[in-house]
Amino acid sequence: MRLIYEKAAVVQVWLGEDTPAKSCEEAFYLLRELRHAYNELGWDFDIFTKRWRGKVLESCRLPALNDPSWWSLLELLQRPWFSRVWIIQEIVVSRNAILRCGGLKLGWKDFCFGFLFAINAGFVYRQDVFHHPFAYQQLIPLILTYICFAEPTYLKFDLFSLLQSHRLSGATDLRDKVYALIGLSTLIESEAHSIIPDYSLSTEAVYTEIAKAIISKSPTLDILGVPRTTSSSLFTKVPSWVPDWSVAHLGSSLAVKNLQGDYMFDFNATKVHIPKCVIFRGDSLILDGHVFDTVVKVGKVMDPFNSSAVGEQTTSRYSSSRPGILLSMLHLIAVIQDWRTVYRGLGSSRTDLYASDSPLEVFCRVILFDTMPADYTLASAAQSYGRPAIRVFYPILSYLYRFPLIQRIVNGLESRKSARHGLLRQSDGRISNEMPDLIARTVGRRMFVTERGYLGLAPELTELGCRVAVGKGGKFPLILKPKEHERWELIGDCYVHGIVHGEGFEQCKCTEMEVV
Repeated sequence: MRLIYEKAAVVQVWLGEDTPAKSCEEAFYLLRELRHAYNELGWDFDIFTKRWRGKVLESCRLPALNDPSWWSLLELLQRPWFSRVWIIQEIVVSRNAILRCGGLKLGWKDFCFGFLFAINAGFVYRQDVFHHPFAYQQLIPLILTYICFAEPTYLKFDLFSLLQSHRLSGATDLRDKVYALIGLSTLIESEAHSIIPDYSLSTEAVYTEIAKAIISKSPTLDILGVPRTTSSSLFTKVPSWVPDWSVAHLGSSLAVKNLQGDYMFDFNATKVHIPKCVIFRGDSLILDGHVFDTVVKVGKVMDPFNSSAVGEQTTSRYSSSRPGILLSMLHLIAVIQDWRTVYRGLGSSRTDLYASDSPLEVFCRVILFDTMPADYTLASAAQSYGRPAIRVFYPILSYLYRFPLIQRIVNGLESRKSARHGLLRQSDGRISNEMPDLIARTVGRRMFVTERGYLGLAPELTELGCRVAVGKGGKFPLILKPKEHERWELIGDCYVHGIVHGEGFEQCKCTEMEVV
């Protein structure tokens, strides 16, 4: 199939007929104008930093920021074609792809650059991800994968990166969540896994064989970092070290890479000179590593896309419902407040591990994995999360939201879009990227404290008594749950402040650890 699309002169993408309101026609027009605006203004343009933004909109023939026509882009993304896993290979390898909707057409490159510019410049508010997280989270990896394979200056994504990036894509046959991406990985010489699709195998067997192939070929243990979740349909059918790619889960491992193939979080928990050492024993994975510490306290799960999660202890249960922006923000603030309570509650049991930073600075380093987003410093982070609104107002409002009268008031505010325009605006008028950056890093995770006083973020299934472990070849610590007969269940990777650069690894303590 890859060769067919790769050699086609033109690939016609049929999206269906346009709506009576001509939303597709409106979206195609906007995307063309956004592409033209990108050509004139470049990637660095930010509409919220310009006092003369009205003139910019007029000169670029773009509608006002609060114009309803911007929502046509979201309606376009909700068409079924964008949600299918098979389209990734088809669109990525094609020489010339054209989107068609009714009698309309739009070049795929115009779509990609127009949409990326809309997000980057602030025309499409990034907090819209609260409304339809799947639509945006599926599209961005698709565009980036296309750019990665289309531009010779970029490295190609490996199979694990492809599987992790496109986890939200759908397939009628769950085995295709893997098989549809193998064709792209074979374009990379070092990724020649020699995996041949076999539909006589069960889904769990396919996922297990893929995990074994990736672990055997890869020089790292990155795949072990994929968070385990109870929403998995194969939760009790596959070993814990095998990711269930069938589940649509927004959480990901910490082994995220950029287009150049570099890790976004450059850590190495077992030091560079330690090679990977794993063997397979039946359905068990044998690691060479050791336990570092025990989890003694956990906080709430970050899950702003669950509309019932405000102020509550929740696990990730994503749906197609549309929680409001303010409601999602209230949940986020409530979780941040809970995590600060987790850290402050250590009291005298806290060892003097982080004497160089204040408690608030340590907290900020942890929730951002000690890697600050662009134009964001430790001082600005500490100022943001130390605001009185976070400590007092939002926790109170989170509690009050449980009452019907308060719900009606909040919903009324949202209907007038005051939340959209006000809650994320900085003092200079720009829209802050602070919240989207924080959510992207922490979604599906919870704060925890270890027995020795270390602070970190771990997957949602982490509970009291779980162990923080380090295994040879792993860039990040792992969360393991003790099982009978000295065996372990893998929960996923974690960030533990103070040991992600090898400080917690001791070669002399390494032993066989059987993960089932």
